[in-house]
Amino acid sequence: TSTVIRDFAMVSATRLGKTVLLLDADPQSPSQHLSFHLQPKFGWEEILRNKRTFRKAICRIGDTKLHVYPTPPGSASLPKALFAPEIKEFWEEAKEKFDLVLIDSAPASASPDGIALSRFMDGVVLVLSADKTRKPVAESLKNQILQNGGNLLGMVFNNRRYYIPESVYKRL
Repeated sequence: TSTVIRDFAMVSATRLGKTVLLLDADPQSPSQHLSFHLQPKFGWEEILRNKRTFRKAICRIGDTKLHVYPTPPGSASLPKALFAPEIKEFWEEAKEKFDLVLIDSAPASASPDGIALSRFMDGVVLVLSADKTRKPVAESLKNQILQNGGNLLGMVFNNRRYYIPESVYKRL
């Protein structure tokens, strides 16, 4: 999932010319800082306490319009931040400054943070593991997002296996 959102962020920033903010919202297992070789400095709690910290925490990637907020490994969980009064102001500022705000959250099976975040987003794309995620689980996640006030835009399947050889696919 982190790879899917990272690639989408890069394409949006480089080819579409959008100003993109990629938030790594998986405090238990953040990965964006590793992919972009960044040193995370501030956790969610510091950012909510001081707006200037948010500006300092965001790292611009090269000469692109991509900006990344790398979550420090082992930082406080998001639920504390999600219910802080300052969170609404944080989202408004992020949406005002960036064309796209993309969030890489923890898998729903590991943490409910992504579902809790869905209410603040304009849209949610649910990434499911093909051949592993069962239909009842996918429907349950969909319903949780909708009940939380999220706008589900669609679903993406990753880790798909191709059972038919590529040469056969080319002939179809």
